[in-house]
Amino acid sequence: MRFSAYNLGCKVNQAELESICLALSQKGYTLVSKKERSDFAIINTCTVTQKADTKSFALIRSLASQSDYLRYVFITGCYSELERGLNQKLAGYPVKCLIVRQRDKAKLATIIEKTLASEFGYAGFESNYESRWQAFKESRNYSAGLVSQQDLFFMHTRAFLKVQDGCKAFCSYCRIPYARGAPISRPFENIMQQVGLLVKKNMSEIILCGINIGVYFDRKAGMNFAGLVRELLSRLTGNTQLRISSIEPQSISEDFLDVLDDPRLVPHIHLPLQSPVNRILKRMRRRYTKEVFSRLLASFFGAKKNFAVTSDVMTGYPSETPEEFQESYEFIQKSGLSGLHVFPYSSRPLSDEAEVFQQKNEYKVSAIEKKERASKLRSLSKELALCHARKLRGVAQRFIVEQVIEDSQSATWQANISSSKAALPLFNGSENWLFSLADKEEAAKKAEKLKANYNEALFCKGITNYYQHGFLALPKDKAVRSGDIFSVYL
Repeated sequence: MRFSAYNLGCKVNQAELESICLALSQKGYTLVSKKERSDFAIINTCTVTQKADTKSFALIRSLASQSDYLRYVFITGCYSELERGLNQKLAGYPVKCLIVRQRDKAKLATIIEKTLASEFGYAGFESNYESRWQAFKESRNYSAGLVSQQDLFFMHTRAFLKVQDGCKAFCSYCRIPYARGAPISRPFENIMQQVGLLVKKNMSEIILCGINIGVYFDRKAGMNFAGLVRELLSRLTGNTQLRISSIEPQSISEDFLDVLDDPRLVPHIHLPLQSPVNRILKRMRRRYTKEVFSRLLASFFGAKKNFAVTSDVMTGYPSETPEEFQESYEFIQKSGLSGLHVFPYSSRPLSDEAEVFQQKNEYKVSAIEKKERASKLRSLSKELALCHARKLRGVAQRFIVEQVIEDSQSATWQANISSSKAALPLFNGSENWLFSLADKEEAAKKAEKLKANYNEALFCKGITNYYQHGFLALPKDKAVRSGDIFSVYL
């Protein structure tokens, strides 16, 4: 039987879905692309923002309508764990939807197998938590499962290594702890066994991920996060490098900062800011200050030249004044960050409602104002990305091919290139010229001179070690596959 798999959200979700796909493959099921028809579909949902909730439900609703070929839609993840009444919302759709709760996610392949064989009826899950604390208590039973000795990845060319799950920071706007439970760390020796397999396969890159990765601690091994990173780096051989996906500022130690200059560590990290206004950070229950964040940036930028730091920023948090937004904008503008994920604040069920703590005489951010602020920050993010891309001109970057564009798609890609709607890949003699998504204007100028090469080019999409997403064109007779590594120049 054939199945399709859909993921929304973080790299932990991606790692978990890869594990589910592997388990199903071992049972004889075949993963097909989203463009192909399948017998059943899996959706791993996300609830990090209101927009993620909306996207999750829209995808579920879309697939639940495909009765001409789908038999089942299996739904799991953080959104379906916390969304009350989801079963009722889906009751009228022609495709049977089964919600599998987080604690059963590690057994999802077996649940699917038995459900399809009609050997038993998995009752399905209906979220009906009355309070966030009930949800947190229940989700504590969610083990840090879905960690296998996996060295085969179906949807990615880079390896996802999940080492931690759960969080108890209880930021006022966030409901992830109530979907994931308290922090749990994967045993150190178990991690090292999988790393050994990945290194043997000569994986181009290992992405270290967790829900709150910096709090990793294996009590038996006496291993904290900094020690884990150091041990991982010491075991890498060949072309394999390590990327740390995202780490919270308050969990960064001096020991961790000491490993940043290791050449096997990719010079990019995602460091969530949320707000550089100390009063807002305190209300959010973020356990650091603007000054601490600035010192961390200085450490990253000092470790390696052109170190790339991206960040999350929330705007429109209750009581955030226009003056505080301007303070945030100016801080970010001067920060040296290379890109932002911008989130307008939204009230969330089961989160710690920030509005409850807003005094009557405090500033109220209107929906229109929130939208305008988010738009300004997204424009600023493009400027930051462009600034970082231009710093990298002439710098050799390590480029990992994530997708080789098929001949049937070539005309579409060439049209995008010619109209500057996408990043522009170019080649010139023996050098590989990459143009990132950030620097379209410069790319368009050079592309105009090399249009004659388009019909003789093989197009590849990928990412560099400095987190530059872009496209590369190589001579058409060159043998290239996903996972291949090139040295490229902007």
